[in-house]
Amino acid sequence: MAEIRKTTIPGVGTCRDFAIGTGRRLGVVQRVSSRRELVVYSRDDPDAVEWSVDLDADESDLLAELLATTSLVQHEGTLAGLIEGLALDWIPIPEGFPATTIGELAIRKRTGATVVATTGPEGPVPAPGPEHRLAPGDTAVVVGTPEGITQAAALLRP
Repeated sequence: MAEIRKTTIPGVGTCRDFAIGTGRRLGVVQRVSSRRELVVYSRDDPDAVEWSVDLDADESDLLAELLATTSLVQHEGTLAGLIEGLALDWIPIPEGFPATTIGELAIRKRTGATVVATTGPEGPVPAPGPEHRLAPGDTAVVVGTPEGITQAAALLRP
């Protein structure tokens, strides 16, 4: 795994970057104004930015969620392949669902499946506890048997 390098840029903020396979460095500049800039450095001059994209706080959160989701999906096949009968699914919480905690739903007790993470407007929540409230717009990441996941999905509908 690549090492993340942290550089303070006086008057601007902080840059964290790492080497990617093309010989360039990819980084995020966290500005003092809280804006973020996704940057790709030149292969020929590692201090020269070849291109960049400015991101506001919401866009940064969305990109982080997208990357986290993609990473988990890529590992899903490996995880399920390790234990026969194990399944993992992303269950979107639809409009009309009454905001309810995981504990109140008793998903594990009723289905044998477990909510291992959630994503939504508030960002990703790994290993949410029973007090975590699920609401429309969230997505529950559920692990269990295929039957347990089907039952959990039924509990997460209005």
